[in-house]
Amino acid sequence: MTVVEQIETTLEFMQLAEKELNAGDIQQGSEKLWGVAVHAAIAKTEQLGWAHGSHRELKSAVNNYAARINDPSLRWLFGLSEKFQRNFYNNTMPQFEIASDRHNVALFVRRMVDLTSTAGG
Repeated sequence: MTVVEQIETTLEFMQLAEKELNAGDIQQGSEKLWGVAVHAAIAKTEQLGWAHGSHRELKSAVNNYAARINDPSLRWLFGLSEKFQRNFYNNTMPQFEIASDRHNVALFVRRMVDLTSTAGG
C-alpha cells in the first residue's frame, strides 16, 4: 500500500470502528481501533522509510518518531491503542475505558494523519 492508501484505510477503519462500537459490537470495534492506529503509524513510517514489519518494529518506530519531533503524547496514545488489540481477544475492557480511550485513539490517528499529510518530521 502507498502512504495515501494507508491514510485512506485509516480513515475508513475509523468510521467502521465508530459504527461498530456505537452498535455495541465491542470486539469488532476494538479490532478496528487497533487497526486504525496501526495503519496511521504505518503511513508515517512508510513515509520516513522506517521498518515496521512487526509489532515491535512499529512500536519502536512510533517511539522514535515521538522523540524525533519531541511529542511524547504519540508514544502514550499509541500504547493506549494496544489495549484495543487485547480487548479484541478477551473482551474484558471496562466500558469506561472504551468510552475514554476510543477518543484517545482517534486523537493519535488525527495527529499522525496530519503529520503524514504535511510531511512533518
